[in-house]
Amino acid sequence: MLFLLYNSNSKIGKNKEKIFKVLASAIKTFKDGDIRVKDITKLDSIEERLAKINKEKDKILIVGGDGTLTSLINKYKKYLDKLPKIYAVKAGTGNDFLRNIIHSGYPVENINNKYFLINPFLKNLPICKVNNNEKTFLNGIGIGLDGYICKNVEEQRNKNNKQSFFKITLKSFMEFKPLEKLTIEVDGKKHELKKCWFASIMNGKYYGGGMKIAPKADFKGEKLQAIIINDINKFKLFMLFPLIYTGNHSKVKAVHFFEGKHIKITSDEKTYVQIDGEPQKDINEIEVIKE
Repeated sequence: MLFLLYNSNSKIGKNKEKIFKVLASAIKTFKDGDIRVKDITKLDSIEERLAKINKEKDKILIVGGDGTLTSLINKYKKYLDKLPKIYAVKAGTGNDFLRNIIHSGYPVENINNKYFLINPFLKNLPICKVNNNEKTFLNGIGIGLDGYICKNVEEQRNKNNKQSFFKITLKSFMEFKPLEKLTIEVDGKKHELKKCWFASIMNGKYYGGGMKIAPKADFKGEKLQAIIINDINKFKLFMLFPLIYTGNHSKVKAVHFFEGKHIKITSDEKTYVQIDGEPQKDINEIEVIKE
């Protein structure tokens, strides 16, 4: 049996024509006519669902971007060892998770370079703590400008506004003011930086639709990579972004890299945070642990 899972709250999940196309392609590829299509927002109890799954014979196909994947992982993280093979298909507005595992340097089992087996990459994922809430994430978490951009993108999406990502980002640049001070604590050692635009803690190399923000991040490794950009004017920051997409920003004076298993970032003022692209507001501290 093949279980096709999608998120009705996502952009692709609202496009029934797209879902049907993926379904038709999956039937041909997996050669399994016994398919169950499920909306992850309406799944019944986990225990009941697991009782209906044959770990050895069944397969799960996840249709969606990073938000859909993160939501599912947090819902099923205690039961991952009981699940069958899980495939992700390139779909959705953000596929940085697939980009991260494909370019991780580790072998990735796939079918027709379209359906990627993700089970091996769902182990020992980092946990972030925000406002006393814990959440597992895949790619990265950020505080400051990137959180503000994600907030504006979500607002436009909720309004069904088709404004381009570039325009939203440019507007966010113009509106956002750097944070006066950030304190980053890495495995017990503290550092203070002023006039910070954003800080990101990364499990993978990529976020934001293909920006190679953490070129040395190791998805299966024991440590996370943190990046803080500070003390740079708005124009130079904007010109820096093409270098971030290619991963060639490490030599810029305003870019600071840190590496560790336990990273905490504190701001003197409340700001915006994003976790795998999902925004939160009025946050002044994020903490991430990878064990």
